[in-house]
Amino acid sequence: MIFPPADYIAQARDISSYFFANTRRGTYASIELNKSHVIFDGFAATLRAKGRARPDANDIQPVMATPKNIDVGTLVDIGFLGLAFDTNNDDDKINSNQRAPYLMGIDGLKFLSTICHSSGERRGSGPYLHNNHNIQIIGHRHQKVTSGGNRRYNRNLVEVGGIYCDYSEAIDLDGINWQVVHDAMVFESVNRKSQALDANSVVNGVFANMAVKLTGQFININHKNTTPPTFAQYVVPAWAANTRYAIGEKSTNDHGKEYVATAEGVSANSGGPAGTGRDIADSTVAWDYVQQNPSTVTPSQRVVVSNIVGEQIGSATNPVIAIGTQWANAHPGTRCEHDITLSNFMFEDTSYLAVNEASNLTLDNFYMGKVIVPDTAAALYMFSATTGDEQLAWSDLDVALKYGTIRSSERGILRAHRPRRIVIDHLRGSDLQTQAKGEPDVDITGLELRGAYVEIDGLDIPGDMVLSGNSALINAWAASTAYVQNKIVSHGGKYYRCRKSGISASAGPAMTTASVADGTCVWEWMPEPYTVLWGKRNQLRGRLTLQGDVHHHIHGENVHCPLPDLDMTGAATRVLYIARRRCTIARVTLSVAADVPADADNHRTVRLTRHRDGSATALSSVTTASGWPAFAQIDCGFPGGAALDIGDVVYFESVAAGLGAALTGMCLSLDVLEY
Repeated sequence: MIFPPADYIAQARDISSYFFANTRRGTYASIELNKSHVIFDGFAATLRAKGRARPDANDIQPVMATPKNIDVGTLVDIGFLGLAFDTNNDDDKINSNQRAPYLMGIDGLKFLSTICHSSGERRGSGPYLHNNHNIQIIGHRHQKVTSGGNRRYNRNLVEVGGIYCDYSEAIDLDGINWQVVHDAMVFESVNRKSQALDANSVVNGVFANMAVKLTGQFININHKNTTPPTFAQYVVPAWAANTRYAIGEKSTNDHGKEYVATAEGVSANSGGPAGTGRDIADSTVAWDYVQQNPSTVTPSQRVVVSNIVGEQIGSATNPVIAIGTQWANAHPGTRCEHDITLSNFMFEDTSYLAVNEASNLTLDNFYMGKVIVPDTAAALYMFSATTGDEQLAWSDLDVALKYGTIRSSERGILRAHRPRRIVIDHLRGSDLQTQAKGEPDVDITGLELRGAYVEIDGLDIPGDMVLSGNSALINAWAASTAYVQNKIVSHGGKYYRCRKSGISASAGPAMTTASVADGTCVWEWMPEPYTVLWGKRNQLRGRLTLQGDVHHHIHGENVHCPLPDLDMTGAATRVLYIARRRCTIARVTLSVAADVPADADNHRTVRLTRHRDGSATALSSVTTASGWPAFAQIDCGFPGGAALDIGDVVYFESVAAGLGAALTGMCLSLDVLEY
């Protein structure tokens, strides 16, 4: 079908073919598209949507629409070539739902060099694409239209070379979409409240090679817990009170149950059908139960976002990138967003990046400058949910940060709460805390809640860093108790993570393996309640603060200091360590080769002292009065660690009390964290 260059009025019909999507809003299309193998060819031609004579504010009025609820492939090979859609409806502002095509059930759908714009005020929407396969959108331009369109239940969706300007929400992947590629695109709106990309429940998605300016949020990657797994279930509207239903109409109620009307009438003013019977009374309507529609959540997964540049993005309440929903969209029984990579992105004059929960998330080779940060957050702000068993079992924070630079942030560069895994591999910050003073540049807390594994190397910050964890808060294992996956317990001096939910037995886990059966539970042995590995390439101008018992579970460079044997009496002094770089000694342990019996009157005291600029400061002290067994690790007591500046000397002193005690084969081991 060829449209010669001209403006064409697409007058909405007065008859609604069906309700829109899963609502009870009438759909009044101008053109019904019900044939296959059709191309609408219209370079320099415009279809302007015009509302019906007496619209309702909730009317949906697309220029054309396919039938609803048709199977994919009922229509085949439909294309739009060079055609423009004008959603202007300034002459009838009662209803602003003039829209480009509403298309469903098509296998082989193409938009080539199409335009969607408003010749009046910004209003209307671009194409709505639901339940289609094999879609190509190439060279599409979107100008001064509220929404770029809504996309659900599509497979194999490719958009290349799109330009989106002056929008509220440019592209809304508003439900499950499989195999999605958006490439070589530009987004520029008119304020910092709008959204370029909303990626809900995207499975196998690529968003690459994009430029962004003056928008509220670049991309949101999360899930919809209001979207059922199939399109057929989605289009059944929720039951409505005081509404006329015809025989055969469907609705959902009572926690996702689907019903069909068997007697025409008007529904009650509350309640609605419930249960699984037949002829269920609802005022003058009668219903039959059809099926239980599952409420399965599909998290976004296997998503790559790469090669993105932009400026003037976001605000203190609108992060430039958001991942996950931090249980605002609860998903018990389903993983959170997972297997996501963000790489090669650069944002200037931008808001912060929020990770509300995620598993196997990687941020690689990125830059953020002039970062707007709300109170209590940071340029990279991330956490998992742990309130209650469902959140502990199904939320997560598993992130790798590689080769990132944060410059001029209102607060710090990273706040991470309740992680399961964090890897920092070359993360640099400069000109930080422009709106806050006294906050750490990096703050990682709640390490014990998920048994965190943390690696830190190549960190370069001008200020302080805080690491916080407390294994004393981990509950002891209990018999005949329900445990959910990811729960951490202590038992018999060991720590375990629940791998399979169940009920514990009477004895408890004891093995040191990756799979330990216990009643119907399965546990994973953990060598430590949490672990922090500290590399040699870190640089902090401020201080490293270890809170709780982090000093017991952080591992840096291990320095061994063998010492000569000491006779029972006499004093001894030995230099142990000279600081070549600023550092913190997290802990010191010692061992001896022969038992030292307990003796409150006759013993030796070992002290560790720091020497700086001619003055000495005691660091720790430990005595043999209670006895030292051979080859055991004796904790020398360094709560919070001991900070050293360049040139500081740590030395060992020992003095005898009474008849003293002999120390044979003694060696001290220092865990040194250089920065």
